[in-house]
Amino acid sequence: MKKGFTLIELMIVIAIVGILAAIAIPNFTNMRDKASISAAFASLQNVRKAIEAYKSIGDGSIPSDYASLQNALDSEDLFSFDQLEADMQKFAYGATSDKYTIAGLAFDSDNTCVWVDDKNSQKGEVKNCESQPAPETGLANWDIEF
Repeated sequence: MKKGFTLIELMIVIAIVGILAAIAIPNFTNMRDKASISAAFASLQNVRKAIEAYKSIGDGSIPSDYASLQNALDSEDLFSFDQLEADMQKFAYGATSDKYTIAGLAFDSDNTCVWVDDKNSQKGEVKNCESQPAPETGLANWDIEF
């Protein structure tokens, strides 16, 4: 008597593995996208905290554009923008005399723009923002692409 599996038994096992894969792969993709968006939000919160620290040790003013923001935070050793490269594709910053908004493009499959304002009272996420930040941010263009 021969030992082994019949063709029918092998086909049933392959079908079951295929069904399990069809269920698991979309869930994995969704979880990866959620993690990417959360990482981008966390990075923006770190930038926001660095800006607030800069305001508190300085004269209370905030940098007016991305270049002056980068110089200010780097010179005080508060934040290095190289850290953002791991969590987002693009970054934008906009400021008036007393308010600012920061935004980032997450590494997810929907090109989600995440953003937060200076008081952390307004924040959000909008899908399909690869060409420019979400209109809700008030920012016209991305400042840097990593």
